[in-house]
Amino acid sequence: MIRVILLLMLAPVGMGVRAQTFDEWFRQKDTQLEYLRQQIAALQTYVTVTEDGYRTVEQGTGSITVVKKEEDSLHQDYFAGLVKVRLEIGRDPVIGATKALQRQLVNLAVETNMLAKVLPDWPETLATFFQGMLTDCSNDLELLQKLTTDGQVQLTDAERLEGINVLYRRMQTRYRAGMRVRETVVFLRNNLML
Repeated sequence: MIRVILLLMLAPVGMGVRAQTFDEWFRQKDTQLEYLRQQIAALQTYVTVTEDGYRTVEQGTGSITVVKKEEDSLHQDYFAGLVKVRLEIGRDPVIGATKALQRQLVNLAVETNMLAKVLPDWPETLATFFQGMLTDCSNDLELLQKLTTDGQVQLTDAERLEGINVLYRRMQTRYRAGMRVRETVVFLRNNLML
């Protein structure tokens, strides 16, 4: 009984076992040569596949290098373009209008100071007011010059235009404030003279 159980237990183990064939027993030299031919053919196939793989990798690496150089070139062009001012931006009419407002503000300050000379305590106050305003205008014009000159700041065209427009709006605000001050001085001068 134990023998039967052992035999049944060992039977599945023996199913995966492979014994030598007839040729392997009686024609060992021929069989060995056949196996060597098969191994050589398999190795030649492996060598061919490996060489193809290396060629593909070299071509892929070359392609990657080309793509990388092209992308680097695009990035360099983009960043180089950020420091250059396009001609259209340099000719933006808002730039001329900003400079014209600054000149008008200087004239307004001179005229208002002349009108206020007859008013007590006003000349010093107005001089301080317009001096601060003109200093701010001068700083803004320097910034405008940087925005419109190559190599000064690194900005996109949209950022440059936005900066130019912000400076123009600030100049307009200053000019309107200066006009209100002038109107006040004219009003006071006319009422005090009566």
